[in-house]
Amino acid sequence: LRAALDEPFRIDALHCSVGMTVGYVLAPADARTPAELLRLADAALIAGKREGKGRVQRATGTAVAAAA
Repeated sequence: LRAALDEPFRIDALHCSVGMTVGYVLAPADARTPAELLRLADAALIAGKREGKGRVQRATGTAVAAAA
């Protein structure tokens, strides 16, 4: 997915590029309820963006604390 998004593309006369940062969790290792999984994935996403765009960040205690 990342490699596909790294390729620039055109829309009519516009040259476009897309980047991504992903935050993820593993169930049941990181959390058990859907609400908790979403909260931790969001925290991981925020932590990944803070550390530099274009990252894949798992929700760890450090990532969650950094995003709080």
